[in-house]
Amino acid sequence: MESLIHMRRILKLSLTCLAAGAVTACEPDTVIATEALPFAGVRFINAVPDTASMDFRFVDFVESNPHWNMQFRGSITTTAGVPASTAVAYKGAREGQRHFRVFMNGNCNPDGVCDQSFASTVVIDQTVTLVAGRNYTAILWGYANPGRTPAPAGLPAGAPAMRLDFVEEAVADPGAQVALRVINATASPIDVEAYLSSGAETGTPQWNDLAALTMGPYVNVAPTDYTAGYLFDVRSSTGTSLIATDARALQGDTAQTAAPGPFEAQPGARVAGSALSAIVWPRSVAGTDAPNVTSTSISFVWDRRPPRPPGV
Repeated sequence: MESLIHMRRILKLSLTCLAAGAVTACEPDTVIATEALPFAGVRFINAVPDTASMDFRFVDFVESNPHWNMQFRGSITTTAGVPASTAVAYKGAREGQRHFRVFMNGNCNPDGVCDQSFASTVVIDQTVTLVAGRNYTAILWGYANPGRTPAPAGLPAGAPAMRLDFVEEAVADPGAQVALRVINATASPIDVEAYLSSGAETGTPQWNDLAALTMGPYVNVAPTDYTAGYLFDVRSSTGTSLIATDARALQGDTAQTAAPGPFEAQPGARVAGSALSAIVWPRSVAGTDAPNVTSTSISFVWDRRPPRPPGV
């Protein structure tokens, strides 16, 4: 009898809840505003040519923004002559004083078994201050083991030791132009000239004698049309060509700047207001866990998106 009474009570409660649900279903949806979190943008670049992939993540509290399994050169993919480091991207990070670490990525076998002791190796442990609405680059470059002897192929004499630079990307709005920059991740000075594919080189590099492990200044240029692009010629400070084929910079897409909805413009040399970086990478050191790259290479990343036009 007692069980029957309990069942009747549950039935009445269920019918009451069902009736309440039917009433609320006829009412307009209630919009509950969520907290607008104050985020900055952070990206991680692994430019260390003599070790395995690395993981970058904040460790002060949990966020869904780890830069996981970042290989040397940022997973370059070449499309229509444009080499892009597809793994290098800004991810949202809460503002304030933040604690992050860079770990070695755990090597996994085909069965998915990973070496956790290797993955727990801390390469960098650092605290930074982030400001909401601003973008930052954490670039790890130099050599993890610069003093090994005998020196294997790809390890230059006097190779700089590995270090991390954490910089704010404070690029000015280029307005009706496009801002271009070169990042020299190699161990030697370089000269780089950007020129229109529809024209010819002048022989005067915009980035002259750019020192090793240095971010060059931005140079503003006119945006290109759909028939042309900017090519980058990379040479040593003595004039020797370091990359056989001059690379084409990111093109971008002007069509999206006028598209309604939540779409951002694709930044590139065609889109005024964009800022791009060409990263010049050293060759990898033979016999290490870095991807096997036997010559100097180049890839592109975007630093600044163009603003949306009014009303979009």
